[in-house]
Amino acid sequence: MKEASDTRDAGPRMGSPLWVYLTVVTSAGLGVLVLALAGLTQAEVRALAGSPLWWMLALLVVCGELRPIVTPGKSMADAAAASITFSFAALIYWGLPAAAVLQAGATVIAGTAARRAGFRNAFNAAQYTISLGAAAAVLAATGAHPSPVSPWVPNGGHLGQVAAAAAAFFGCNIVLVGIAAALHVRAPIVATIRRDLPYQVLVNTALLSAAPLVVVVMNRSAALVPLFLLPIIAVYTNAAMSVNRAHQALHDELTGLPNRKFLIHRTTEALTEAARHGQRVGLLLLDLDRFKDVNDTLGHVVGDRLLRIVAHRLVHSVRPGGQRRTRAAPRSRAGLRATPAARRCGDVRGQGTPHGCRGL
Repeated sequence: MKEASDTRDAGPRMGSPLWVYLTVVTSAGLGVLVLALAGLTQAEVRALAGSPLWWMLALLVVCGELRPIVTPGKSMADAAAASITFSFAALIYWGLPAAAVLQAGATVIAGTAARRAGFRNAFNAAQYTISLGAAAAVLAATGAHPSPVSPWVPNGGHLGQVAAAAAAFFGCNIVLVGIAAALHVRAPIVATIRRDLPYQVLVNTALLSAAPLVVVVMNRSAALVPLFLLPIIAVYTNAAMSVNRAHQALHDELTGLPNRKFLIHRTTEALTEAARHGQRVGLLLLDLDRFKDVNDTLGHVVGDRLLRIVAHRLVHSVRPGGQRRTRAAPRSRAGLRATPAARRCGDVRGQGTPHGCRGL
């Protein structure tokens, strides 16, 4: 699902640093993928195409990409994808070509289903391919050369090799994505990567450490591989429940708008960030004139209905995703953004028809 406030689908200006970076990474990823596929023999292609295990793993990778794991306090941009468990397992078992095709294909399928911009899908597929390529290089350097006709199943003595490959995958992944995110919001690259590093280390360690177990099960029996869905479903369910509880704690039940607790939390964060970088923060205070008169004369039911209508119009005036769309500017220009934002909030009064409640 695409977040309403997600501005990453807005194409970068041609020639900008972000455009150059995305172009370079996408081209490099395509080059790695082409080189990997060029090394496949016809026997290896037939071995993969005729293997039920290959198609089963492909389904698991696609499912993992379609449903990222969103935890409380995190957005879809920070969500972890369970697909890397299975694509990394494919890398260990079959080698880079099989893993790159699985992950790149699943990324494009999931991105298309979520209606993400084409350049985003291409970049995501490319950065995964490069990360898998780095992991494959580490495996090759340490003496592991898996292929579709000669799968590699690590044992206890190979854990160091697998850990080094996983570290290479994670390092490339977080750096490539972090640079893109920093260029998108025009923030310092190191600070952007470091801000979410502890969380990403924890989540990716958990996901990648399960890959050797998947490989052992793959080598034992393909029928056992779907059993990994059970703990993954449990993780998804628990994460969804936690996110729902966190949302209820930070949003008003009647209107769905952020509540006082959310306001204090975000304001504190914004002020701290602004003080650290010597920037300014804009805060708009809105009031609904004569709302008490509505409650006193027409009753609380009508008053609640009016609040929901105003909240709906306010959300669709200010946030991207409604009829009016805004584009975030750099933080250093926060003061310049305050006036247009105030005008959009004021436009709630004039969005077509007056507020109607039960025919009034």
